[in-house]
Amino acid sequence: MFELLKAGGILMVPIVACSILALAIILERFWTLRASRVAPSQTLNELWRWIKKKELNGRKLKRFRDLLPWAAFWRVVCSMPSTVARS
Repeated sequence: MFELLKAGGILMVPIVACSILALAIILERFWTLRASRVAPSQTLNELWRWIKKKELNGRKLKRFRDLLPWAAFWRVVCSMPSTVARS
């Protein structure tokens, strides 16, 4: 392996560094955005129960949205002026 890096010359150093950085970012995203954290099973079960009973309405959908872990972040983003949020 080292022979390949040596044969590639100095340009191999940034390529290897970027590859390691990309792998670290991918692993971090998999860990942070796992399904149990983004949409807890209890919350999803409640949503499916509402859908099956045809009880889903605007009020319950708003409640569901507020139960999700990223709800506070989303409220901040939505409350930003449109020029700030789109830039």
